[in-house]
Amino acid sequence: MPWYALYTKPRNEKKLTGLLQSKGISAYCPLQETLKQWSDRRKKVKEPLIRSYVFVQLEDYEKDSAAALETPGAVRFLWWLKKPAVVRDEEIARLRALLEEKGGDYEVESLQNLEPGDRVKIVQGLWQENEGYLLRKEDKRVVLLIESLETVITVNVPKPQVRPL
Repeated sequence: MPWYALYTKPRNEKKLTGLLQSKGISAYCPLQETLKQWSDRRKKVKEPLIRSYVFVQLEDYEKDSAAALETPGAVRFLWWLKKPAVVRDEEIARLRALLEEKGGDYEVESLQNLEPGDRVKIVQGLWQENEGYLLRKEDKRVVLLIESLETVITVNVPKPQVRPL
């Protein structure tokens, strides 16, 4: 079954995921643990990795999308070239692996409408054999573009692990 990106109301990702799952719809909201600072305390909280998006797995988009859209917090599905954008299983698997990796040195930011640059390939580590567009290169940072989501994942990888194609 294909995955689709469902755009949500602001700060409704976790709640929408729960509501979709209670309806029997397979939904995935990747969460990362972050440290929040308040005036009187610090606390670790789980926040959405990609703000305002939940991934929904539907057997038949035409038939099943209405139930997902009728759920409180859902806004619309992401479309690409006049069709609902399909997120590849490999991309969902990579997001899950990224979040499950213990002690990984990853920083993720969601950015849209970026122009891709040079095509690169990661030759070692979790993202080994993964190809992407190099948007910028710093001391140890390589920025890869996941094309179907228009989302940028910043992965801290030593420069020797990246090769141009």
